[in-house]
Amino acid sequence: MINSLEELFQSFVDASYRELIRNARESVKKLLPLFNEIVGEPKDMLIEMANDSVDKMTNYLNEMETKSVAQMILDVIFTTIAVDGRFSKAEYLFICNILDIESSYEDVKKLVETRYTDEGMRALVDMLYDNFFDDDQIRYDFSVLILSILAADEEISNEEVRYFIQLLEQK
Repeated sequence: MINSLEELFQSFVDASYRELIRNARESVKKLLPLFNEIVGEPKDMLIEMANDSVDKMTNYLNEMETKSVAQMILDVIFTTIAVDGRFSKAEYLFICNILDIESSYEDVKKLVETRYTDEGMRALVDMLYDNFFDDDQIRYDFSVLILSILAADEEISNEEVRYFIQLLEQK
């Protein structure tokens, strides 16, 4: 039984890489229908976006009038990865594994780096957590996704702890 946030964070840091991947994939799978209710079908767009070059993807996303499901999922993942201001090879591999994509480290790093100081992206994640995920099971799945991402590099920094606690306190 986990009795504190510290124990919760440590349980994710101690989890095996395979377990983190499995948890994140299961959470994404459970959350996808909720994102679909908001904006539509994501799979083809997610694959297309992930395989495009960074410049092409950025231009495409800038032209979108509303957030697509694929963009919201990528925003959550990339914003969470960027919270501590670092991007490791472990995090790169984690992103590729949970999204089942092939992209260069440098291309993914450029996308993550755009989130380092983007408070708007953090606000988007907060908004999703607060407004679209009212059910306890859904909030749990979203939390598992976030914690799995945060623990991908085998540590959860103080900045990442603050980010997660801020999500919990928003509502």
